[in-house]
Amino acid sequence: TYDVYLDEANSKAWFINDGSYPGGADAPEASEWGIVGQVNGWSAPDITMYKTATEGLFVAYNVAMPDGGFKIRANGEWNDAANYGLPTAGAVEVDHAYDLICGGNSGDMTLVAGNYDIWFDLTNSKVYIMTPGKPISEAEGGQVEAPVDPATLDWYLVGQFNGWSTA
Repeated sequence: TYDVYLDEANSKAWFINDGSYPGGADAPEASEWGIVGQVNGWSAPDITMYKTATEGLFVAYNVAMPDGGFKIRANGEWNDAANYGLPTAGAVEVDHAYDLICGGNSGDMTLVAGNYDIWFDLTNSKVYIMTPGKPISEAEGGQVEAPVDPATLDWYLVGQFNGWSTA
């Protein structure tokens, strides 16, 4: 039994039988969220979005998108409670963040053909359309704040026992 990973952009494939992932990291865990649009004829199966270390933040890396629109939805189904798009349909640009709305009246996000990392921040109802490999902290788009990765924070145990000090 092997896990097979294909990197079409770099003409590489990995056949791994120990449960690891190319580069030594853990394999990404698929989420219920996916990308639907011109890229898949507006029907399932959707482009899988993967869980990240930040709760509520999902990503699909290096997606080869054709000219045209897309939305984000859950479980490969049209369900107004889990169907995200723009407040008004329109073009989106690379390295930008956009507010999303949920529901059947959400508009398509339209891209120019190219490869993109597409990040979905469910917690803040935002999408980040990024150049592959570029962090979402560099996204443009007004007062957009990237979600905080808990792994980058310093955590302390505080209470009456230490006077509520982080020391």
